[in-house]
Amino acid sequence: MKRIYDSIFRLYLYGITCKIIHYTCDKNHTHELSDKILDIIIDFTDNFAEQFFGATGKPDKSELTIKLDVKEEDTLEEICKDVINIVEPLRKEFEKQPNMSNLVSLIDDFTGKIKQSKFLATFDHLS
Repeated sequence: MKRIYDSIFRLYLYGITCKIIHYTCDKNHTHELSDKILDIIIDFTDNFAEQFFGATGKPDKSELTIKLDVKEEDTLEEICKDVINIVEPLRKEFEKQPNMSNLVSLIDDFTGKIKQSKFLATFDHLS
């Protein structure tokens, strides 16, 4: 359970990392996309956490932390890659549990949105 709890809070932290890019970028496209990716990550993480805790029970506060190893990425592409790397192992774990099919669907929807955002972030490299 601890690994899943940490994954949830890593996702929140990566969402907040989008704000660092938002406030420091030069391109309007990146400025707007960083907010969109932040919203996608936070909305997904909120929904995921609510459904997961609803199915497994509320965690004890002592089991939750924000003192986690999260890279401060320089690009939205890298943030997208990082969050995909967090949710893919969770998906594999939950697809083996029939009572967690709703979480698998949620992860699939999120992964699709993040992959699309990752593609849109590649336009930042164009002059």
